Amino acid sequence: MKKSELEWITATGYDPQPELKCALFFWAMQSNTIATLHDWNGDAYTNARALSSDEMSRLIGEAPKKSEIYHPRLIGPRIWWTPKKRRRVSVKNSKMRTFIYPPMVFMVDKHSLFVAQLSRNKKPTEKTKVYKQVVFSGTDVHRSKMAACRVQIPADLDDIEKWEDCFFYSQFNGELRQRGKLQNGVKLTEWAKNPMRKYGA
Repeated sequence: MKKSELEWITATGYDPQPELKCALFFWAMQSNTIATLHDWNGDAYTNARALSSDEMSRLIGEAPKKSEIYHPRLIGPRIWWTPKKRRRVSVKNSKMRTFIYPPMVFMVDKHSLFVAQLSRNKKPTEKTKVYKQVVFSGTDVHRSKMAACRVQIPADLDDIEKWEDCFFYSQFNGELRQRGKLQNGVKLTEWAKNPMRKYGA
């Protein structure tokens, strides 16, 4: 394992290259539900074995909280990405219109939302470079931090969907720019450590 990958795992708690070992299948029958555990050898699921009711209870335990369920766009604790997408935008003193948002990275830290831009529309790794938001005016995103004027901050720091709504459905102060040159990006790990540093265009 490379030093950079080990640092990323230590900092975020997530392995950038997880390896699938086994999988749990739940089968819905007419009268009940059973679970089977299967090993994964890289090509197929093998060595299937049924779990008893006691094993299922120990495995599942109490129902997981929403924040404990792994989100497919999560990169690390309270760090996630969102792909390029067309959305409706509300701009002050302007009519509602649609805008193609670029792929972005979000991070929640101490009840604040930080935003950075990606150059490619794919899930980033710890080595991926992120850039200062070039589509928003400085009054809306200060370096990386979202302005919180007239914005309802979510109580749950781990609720990704609410934090995204908080950002995308807020009212921006100026027109958003469709194009902008990305310059002087920093690695995602560096940005996550200090999102308010001066970088980019």
